[in-house]
Amino acid sequence: MWDLKGRLLGESVASLLGGRRRDAVSAYATGGFFPEADAVDDVREAVAAEMAGHVDAGFQAVKQKIGLSRHFDADRRDDVSLVRAVRDAVGPDVRLFVDANHAYDLADARWVADRLADLDVGFFEEPLHPERLDAYERLAARSPVPLAAGECWAFEPRFAEAADRGLIGYAQPDVTSAGGFTAARRTVEAAWARGVQPFPHVFGSAVALHASLQLLAATPGDPMVEFDRTPNPIRDDLARDPIEPDGPAVSIPEEPGIGLEVDPDVLDAFRVDRP
Repeated sequence: MWDLKGRLLGESVASLLGGRRRDAVSAYATGGFFPEADAVDDVREAVAAEMAGHVDAGFQAVKQKIGLSRHFDADRRDDVSLVRAVRDAVGPDVRLFVDANHAYDLADARWVADRLADLDVGFFEEPLHPERLDAYERLAARSPVPLAAGECWAFEPRFAEAADRGLIGYAQPDVTSAGGFTAARRTVEAAWARGVQPFPHVFGSAVALHASLQLLAATPGDPMVEFDRTPNPIRDDLARDPIEPDGPAVSIPEEPGIGLEVDPDVLDAFRVDRP
């Protein structure tokens, strides 16, 4: 509906959200999904090489996955070793973020956080289950690395509570799951009013990327866009004019609506007709 309104008025959604604060936004490359491998050493080598490749492609910030024990015979020490390998591969000047996808209990999250600080990690994303707010509070109180969370939360009250209780250093609402543009804007405003920088979560289709960039154009402070680098045809092929990074930043479309023109042939290729 926001896209339709923008098209009818000849305005970008960012303008409808309160005005464009920027024409481009700094980007961090998301990747590091664990490859199929027989040994953790092979995973470490592959992920480090991938992250170095993102830096070679022009990114000045990257985000990797940890939580190896869910897929391999590994433990928290292997996770820290994986981050260390990436830090060595990308060098000291690249911003490095880490995403655990709630892999830990409180004790392990504390242990890992202490060691991530030594590797100059910018934020520790979703170390705990998203509903364990009391555990987040205890972890945040002593973690030397800022915590980030929000992709599994929705609506303003949860983000306001997280910010009020000091659970997070970065708020990560996802416009596609936080309630759309209206709710996502409110979560951004709630976080920012409490001194927490919004870093919207971005993942999925070309629609999600275009919509997220409109939200980011209107987001206060100094946000970054999460730019997934894993192969994804409904992100890369669905748009007639796919969005690509321009060096370490991504330009934000100025066209009406969310600035997306869907390729009907690609859409048809993904269509499933049901009786």
